[in-house]
Amino acid sequence: MEQYMPYLWLLVAVALTIVEITTAQLVSIWFVLAAVVTAVCSATFLKGIYIWQFVVFVFVSALCIALTKP
Repeated sequence: MEQYMPYLWLLVAVALTIVEITTAQLVSIWFVLAAVVTAVCSATFLKGIYIWQFVVFVFVSALCIALTKP
């Protein structure tokens, strides 16, 4: 299962991109970026550590929202 996690995160990114395209506002762009970062992390140094992958996703999402929202 761990070998497919980067692909799963990229699938999440594609799904969130489709959601972003269908909405008129920037609703999920931060989550798309976080899913891509998590995919890269899960392919390199977070292989098989699912909880840390989720932590990276939540952290990057929160960081992106905090840096872009006034």
